[in-house]
Amino acid sequence: MRKNLKEARQRVGLTQQQMADKLYISYSYYQKPWMEDKETWLFDLAHGNLDEDGIVKGFIKHYALEGQGIVDVQQNLHFHTCYGDFYMESAMSALRRALEGQVEAPPRSEMRTLEEVEIIVQAVRAGEHVQVDYYDPELDDDDYVYRVEW
Repeated sequence: MRKNLKEARQRVGLTQQQMADKLYISYSYYQKPWMEDKETWLFDLAHGNLDEDGIVKGFIKHYALEGQGIVDVQQNLHFHTCYGDFYMESAMSALRRALEGQVEAPPRSEMRTLEEVEIIVQAVRAGEHVQVDYYDPELDDDDYVYRVEW
């Protein structure tokens, strides 16, 4: 799978950073083990180790981009793992909830480029006040929050 994804990414001329940008995730997030390996993602999905964002992004990377769907996740869990019915049902329920949540989610702002992040970091280090948008799940009910200063 990893080889197929890499070949597909290279065939369309995308770097790993560009692929991460297309998925609206950071490069470091793209490098997480469950993003690299379908089997790790399936294990984490089945055992409840992923948040909704990780579920959706892993599904997109490992299935949707390969022309596969939810039924393929279920078949892989059933025929290629030994997790059992409880874990398979938990995984499928979590996947459906996460995907349904994305359908109703408000649109997200595009991620910043590496160059924009570097400019922000330089400005903060120089002691300048910078206006930045971000979401802090511990503080905010709304997915899109605009902070006046940072």
